[in-house]
Amino acid sequence: MRRTRTLSTFAVLLVAACARPEPSDVESAAYAPFARCTGDDRRVCMAKVEAREIANASGRVRRRGQRLTIRLGNGETTELVNDTSDSGSAKRYVYAGYLPSIRHHVVAVSYYEGGAVVLLHEQTGATTEVHGFPAVAPGARRIATASVDLIAGYTPNHIRVWRVTDTHLELEWGLDGGTRWGASDPVWHGPHVVTFTRHTLPSPSAGPNEVVRTPMRLDLRNGGLTVQPQAP
Repeated sequence: MRRTRTLSTFAVLLVAACARPEPSDVESAAYAPFARCTGDDRRVCMAKVEAREIANASGRVRRRGQRLTIRLGNGETTELVNDTSDSGSAKRYVYAGYLPSIRHHVVAVSYYEGGAVVLLHEQTGATTEVHGFPAVAPGARRIATASVDLIAGYTPNHIRVWRVTDTHLELEWGLDGGTRWGASDPVWHGPHVVTFTRHTLPSPSAGPNEVVRTPMRLDLRNGGLTVQPQAP
């Protein structure tokens, strides 16, 4: 009887190991700290998210009025200061959290018109401004960012793939949609394949309710890349 139980336990462990997803099967969507912050209370909601993420930062991040201070691993600090003027120079920083897999702090920044995301390396302090929150590839050697603003045009329309190095991010590949199309919702399927949604307008005068959304697939394998509509 004892031998039978041992064999059964081994069989269960074997099945569990076989069911564990391989790196090529792992999916990783974009970081979305403010996904629930919509409508008129968006700014209040974002402030609550920021307070939570600062509390989780183990003393490395502080908010004092309009000043956001981040202490780096090299002993230095980076300070981001809001500009609350009613002018083209206005900007507001909101701490969005820390991504340990790529060793970057994430900060959302709102400008007088439009906005961006600042990725700050926790050791070197190197900053990279991107448009859209990052999706980290399995293995954390790449990230993808996507942006769409076909109506107002405050932010660029594009998709980007960045290489993660020990000290900073390097732009590996990008495709610009201009005024013709934008991208959103990047999702990694393993370390080399990204799916995203392409947004297009049927005509220059089309409104936001007429946007056509097409699932796309970006493949970075075999030393090159292909972009094509995703198969159903």
